[in-house]
This record gives sequence, C-alpha cells and structure tokens, in this order.
Amino acid sequence: MRILVLLMSESKTFKRMNMINLSISDPIDGFDKIGELRAAIGQDYCGNNKLLSVSKDGNRCVVLRNVWDYTGANGTLSIVSTKKVSEPSWLTWNRMFY
Repeated sequence: MRILVLLMSESKTFKRMNMINLSISDPIDGFDKIGELRAAIGQDYCGNNKLLSVSKDGNRCVVLRNVWDYTGANGTLSIVSTKKVSEPSWLTWNRMFY
C-alpha cells in the first residue's frame, strides 16, 4: 500500500506529488515496511539491485546498483560497474515487495 499526498490548486490541477516517508506511514497504516526492509538487507531484487542498509529513522536505503552499458564491437549490453545509491525507503520497498 502506498500513501500519496496530492496538493491541488483551486483550478483542480495537480501542483505537486509527495510520497509520505515510511516512518510516518507505518504507524498510520499498521504495516511494518521498515521492518520488512531491515529483514531484507543483503537480498537482491529486480535483478540488478542489492539492499545494503536502511537508515536509523527508516526513511532512506542504500542500494548497490549495477550500471549497464553497451560495450564491445557488437554493442552487447553488459555490466560495466556498480555504484551505491541512497534512495527513499518507500521506493525501495515498492521495488522489492509491490
């Protein structure tokens, strides 16, 4: 379950979309998404991501992500490097469990 906050102007057009941090949504919806993420540290997901850590407040995750590029004479797609990425925990949770 994702919680999405939409702020609308008087003309009823969408001005901004914000996702609510899991530290706020977990107590509201009764789910333990932060706990699920912490239990999944070290697991691969989506084929090219590995969850490395979850912040103390549960709002950020550090993910090891493969970087793909076309290499070689025939232009084959291959992994050229890996990088650590810090991303919102709701995004990581959605990629892993939704």
